[in-house]
Amino acid sequence: MEETGLVVDVKGGIAKVEFFKKPLCKKCGLCRNTENNKMYLEIENTLGAKPGDEVVFEIMPSSAGISALIYGIPSVFLILGVLLGISLFHSEIYGFILGLVFLIVSFILTKFCNKLFPGIFLPKMKKIIKAGEK
Repeated sequence: MEETGLVVDVKGGIAKVEFFKKPLCKKCGLCRNTENNKMYLEIENTLGAKPGDEVVFEIMPSSAGISALIYGIPSVFLILGVLLGISLFHSEIYGFILGLVFLIVSFILTKFCNKLFPGIFLPKMKKIIKAGEK
């Protein structure tokens, strides 16, 4: 999904972009809410935009599911570890311990996948809009 926003700050290769909230924004959670339906998003400044520039950026449609992926996988691993530990060792303590081990493994797997496919779900700056262009 392409959005247009105004660059309000640039620090260390990251642009802070201000744009207006859309109905789909409620489901995603990728951006930070503020008052007056304005949203802020930090994007890698690959085009060298400066404060005051209007930019077009793309948020992958699958970004809305990233929160579910980031929180869902560890939750499933934790529950699976607890259930497996209880069923194998017939002890809640071992279930708890195995659940924590599975949770740690899920964090490692998520980190590994992020290194394999860096930035695949991150918003990307597409172009800087010149005055009078749209």
